[in-house]
Amino acid sequence: MKSIYLYISIFFLFSLDACKKEYPALPYTDILSFSVTDANGEPLKAVIENNEIVLYWPAGQVVPQEITPSIIVADKASISPVAGTKVSFKESVTYTVTAEDGTTNTYKLKPVVNSFIPMIKSLFGVRLYNTKSFVTTNSEVQLGGDLFNVEEGKTQVFFVNTSGQDVPVKINNITPISVILDPNVAVGNYQGVKVISGNKSALFNQTFEVIEDPKPMILSNAIVAASTVKRTTQFTVTGGMNLNKVNAVELYNIATDKFIAVNLKGTTANSITLEIPAGFPLGNYVGISYAYPKSDYYREGSDARFFEDFPITVIE
Repeated sequence: MKSIYLYISIFFLFSLDACKKEYPALPYTDILSFSVTDANGEPLKAVIENNEIVLYWPAGQVVPQEITPSIIVADKASISPVAGTKVSFKESVTYTVTAEDGTTNTYKLKPVVNSFIPMIKSLFGVRLYNTKSFVTTNSEVQLGGDLFNVEEGKTQVFFVNTSGQDVPVKINNITPISVILDPNVAVGNYQGVKVISGNKSALFNQTFEVIEDPKPMILSNAIVAASTVKRTTQFTVTGGMNLNKVNAVELYNIATDKFIAVNLKGTTANSITLEIPAGFPLGNYVGISYAYPKSDYYREGSDARFFEDFPITVIE
């Protein structure tokens, strides 16, 4: 009888051993959930895609230097850095998930700071003359609007040319409601202005031309020393732009408070050559007036430059 029980016991032991199965270690390296709390205490859940942890930070909130995420990974997997560890809120942060079977997968943190959509309401500084709308490369223009991001480097402005290309424009000053621009960009025709503020953009449609300033101009440093000139002799004033368009010149007599015409003998783009006429009143002259005809971009007119500290003295 004892032998029978012994055989039965051995039979059950073999039966139990045969029922045991070996399960392979799990290979899963997924991040199932990644969330943080925003500045208002609200939960933010990241989007996990293409081995990136994309975390959208709300517009208008201060962006943190560090975050402490709650993380759930696949069954039997582990993650490093572990959930609850403070990490920098930067793209340089990576997480490594290790599956039960030793397989690893790496995920990169990708912060995306949402921005308000900027509003462009107006473009000031575009001149209109003779059916032409234009700005000159040496004068500022201003965008009026709202919700411009004033953080350094967060707002970019472009002129959109007629080929649809974005041409960067330098920002001289920015507030939430205006942007002052330096339109010293490639001359040509443009069809609008684009603002990219944070990760949002806006387009303001307006056609205009960017041109070099076409008007004649004698620069303030054209005369920086006193000089003496005799009647019937010539002298040259150098320092200016478009001076080849000048068609008449006068000098200002400080004693009589009058402009008196001199002979215009020649011009270049940056200089004018003058001759003192015979019988020209003697004395000190501390200003120069220059006239020009009309063009496609401006009316006929004149301008003047004064140099009280450096008089031109006319002598016999």
